[in-house]
Amino acid sequence: MAGPLTWGDLDESCRRQGVDLRASIEELALTKAGKKRIGNILLIGFPIPNKVGEAPDRIHWAAIQLPELYGGTSKVSGFKSSIRTARWANNYQLQSSNPINWIASENWSSDQINSRGRLPSALLEKKMLIIGGGAIGSIIAEFLVRGALFEFDICDGDDTGAGNLTRHTLDLRHVELNKAKSLAHHLNQLSPWAKVRAIPDNFPKGPNVSLESYDLIVDCTASQKTLFSLAGRSPSSKKIFASFSVSFGAKRLYSFVATDTHFPFEEYRNEIIPWMNTDAAENADVIPPREGVGCWHPVFPARADDIWMWGSIAIKVLLQSLDGSSRAFRVHEYASDGDGYGVHEIISSMSMQSDAHLPMHYKDFWSSDDRIGVRIPKAQISFILDQAQYQFPNETGGIIVGAYTAALDCALVESFTAEPSDSRSKRSWFRRGTKGLSSILGRAWKRKKYYIGEWHVHPGGQPFPSSTDKAQMRQVIASNKYDCDCPILVIIGFTSYGDWSIGVFAFATNGNFKTLEPIQ
Repeated sequence: MAGPLTWGDLDESCRRQGVDLRASIEELALTKAGKKRIGNILLIGFPIPNKVGEAPDRIHWAAIQLPELYGGTSKVSGFKSSIRTARWANNYQLQSSNPINWIASENWSSDQINSRGRLPSALLEKKMLIIGGGAIGSIIAEFLVRGALFEFDICDGDDTGAGNLTRHTLDLRHVELNKAKSLAHHLNQLSPWAKVRAIPDNFPKGPNVSLESYDLIVDCTASQKTLFSLAGRSPSSKKIFASFSVSFGAKRLYSFVATDTHFPFEEYRNEIIPWMNTDAAENADVIPPREGVGCWHPVFPARADDIWMWGSIAIKVLLQSLDGSSRAFRVHEYASDGDGYGVHEIISSMSMQSDAHLPMHYKDFWSSDDRIGVRIPKAQISFILDQAQYQFPNETGGIIVGAYTAALDCALVESFTAEPSDSRSKRSWFRRGTKGLSSILGRAWKRKKYYIGEWHVHPGGQPFPSSTDKAQMRQVIASNKYDCDCPILVIIGFTSYGDWSIGVFAFATNGNFKTLEPIQ
């Protein structure tokens, strides 16, 4: 930019605007009397308009490299230290004929540095919480900051592993460090305006995680336990809830958005469970990759380019949902037709898909006399295995929601609930809580689904009812509040190596039970 070329030019320009530049520098010298130097950068603000001909509406700052200036008591070579000496030395450096050393500078106002790609203000005005700082969560968070959403919170209690770097935004500096803290630090380096805050704990354990202060809560954990806990939170006003997860191999993106006073967990499960079953069936013969040596849980396969692509789609889904007027479950699928690649929205609805459109995949268990059976979606078995691993080495459990066939000879499991938040457990015992179950059963009743039994885990043990288990089921039969004369009991035997076995039992009104065998 064109400006004063010498200190004399700048003196004159300041004087015309009522500013005594020399007096300002001398005042600075006096205030810095104990300093050796008073600084080497001078910022000059120029009022400018947004468009030529309009009134100034912002200040453009330009930087000047100052010559060597002195404070009041700093040593000037060859002279006695005094304010008079410092004033003389400074005036000598700032002689009218001396040229100004302008430094290249640019405007870092947020509207300037994000002018190349700024998200709509409707999103930027939201107070947001992101739950889950894994791959998809980290990518969504990065897109938000780069789009000028500078302040939000991110919640995650896990540490970054070396394998995470395959598709995560973090790098080697963050291995074995908390994801939320590392992400907040990384994101805050993307813009001078960024103020991302970390909650270094898993939801809902974080002591400071209250939903009251947020407008938009985004779940990226792919954890039904987290979503169940989210459903149990009831802020005083409606919030926009969003959940994003990807299928095996990142072939599909599942997104669910709803505006409510709680996360509608059962509606979400009704939508996503058929897709989980389809995903499991499509990959039944696929052996998942593993990390390292020895026996451990297989890792989730998905390439970085696919996860980043779904992160971009997730931002667009959020933008479509900002008016808060709709609920939507969307499935986006990546496909290649041989001539090119594309992403298609293959479904957008809030209704359960028919079996003809999306076939269910079950595991059936029947008694040896074929008089009583239980049908369990395979995705629900996967769900309780995930719960078992998450809570290991302690027991865990919940209730079973479903219905019976018209002939009353087969229990049709719709879902297993996660462990209620007021439950208590150790390695060899489990006391199921009740928090949140009333609302779950109330919503299930509207779909003609009911309480039909209990499930829990025996860590390191066999999937057979203990005396405590039998007593509990007899209490269920005798209690009017359950209204369940013939409850089902499902037990998972589980080890730290991921080995598991399942036991399914049907109790009669007299308290006796039958062991149901899996049908191949």
